[in-house]
Amino acid sequence: KAENIGIIGLATYIPATTVSMTKLEAHDKCQGKYTISLGQKYMSLTAPNEDVVSMALNAVKRLMKKMNLKPSDIGRIQIGTETPVDLSKSVKTFIVEQFFEQGITDIEGVDNVNACFGSTAALFDTVAWMQSDFWNGRYAIVVGTDISQGEDIYHFLTGSSAVAVLIGPNANLVVEPNRGIFSNSTFDFYKPYGYKNHYPVVDGKYSIDCYLNSLVSCYEDLKKKSKSETEFLDHQFGVFHNSSVSLTRKGFNTLIEKEISKVLPNAEPHEKRQFISKIYKERVEASTLMTANMGCMYNASVLNGIISLNESLKPEDIGKRILVYSFGSGSVGALWSLRIDGLAEKDDLNNRLNNRKEISVDSY
Repeated sequence: KAENIGIIGLATYIPATTVSMTKLEAHDKCQGKYTISLGQKYMSLTAPNEDVVSMALNAVKRLMKKMNLKPSDIGRIQIGTETPVDLSKSVKTFIVEQFFEQGITDIEGVDNVNACFGSTAALFDTVAWMQSDFWNGRYAIVVGTDISQGEDIYHFLTGSSAVAVLIGPNANLVVEPNRGIFSNSTFDFYKPYGYKNHYPVVDGKYSIDCYLNSLVSCYEDLKKKSKSETEFLDHQFGVFHNSSVSLTRKGFNTLIEKEISKVLPNAEPHEKRQFISKIYKERVEASTLMTANMGCMYNASVLNGIISLNESLKPEDIGKRILVYSFGSGSVGALWSLRIDGLAEKDDLNNRLNNRKEISVDSY
């Protein structure tokens, strides 16, 4: 059986066009709302000939080239999405066409369809597969791919991306066994069949409440398993699923407030503020690179958080741990850990983000 299973390599697809959030908020006459309040800089835009399949194909192609993989090296492909192009045919079946053409047909996996959490479920399922007697000895690829769209009032919370990660033994980012889980039935964000369009029905404030309530429940569940009262600060880095940078800050503030009195019991308020600011900058801020520059990405969000953080990791970070919070409306959440056993190859994110074509607000 495989040991030390986790993420060996990562690759993301970045759409070629973008719109400036500074210019968008000027157009909408809400100065500071998108940039300061939400923490956004740019938003990624898909071209008319792009969808979740084409983005996933691009991410998988980039990953396989980057990792020097052959089709015969892959034994499982699992997709996480909430914007599939067909209600029956999985995105995965489109991906394997290129494998079929080379005579590779024994590839396990299908899609995990769920709001934002499908990619995490796909990753968990894939790790469990590798730990089982069903593992065929080959690598697996997990993809999170989505296009975020909504009613006109949410035009500032769109975005799109696909992230492909290579899963295997003796990984660079090892998935640790303990995790906190929460699930409940909520209607904070949903897409009912027969609705007037394919956009989600959203209660924004309630959805944030669900996100934070799930986070607290996951945290308490994980604490019971780890028997630690400072589970968050026991990790050296944090990644939070988000729709904007501000949601990461809300998640971070929720956890740090639970632990700060345990590590600084006699500190003055200004000392606590300085400590909180320092921890966020050192441990969490790097993970928001893609969200700040791409926008809301649904199932690609948490994987883009991991790939953003990976871009900043250094040799001295080997041995440290990352606490990851995944959440999907409806709702389900997980708080889980990655151990840094090695450094995965970077994905040249800053250069690729800077080389996009910026279009006008009117064109958007």
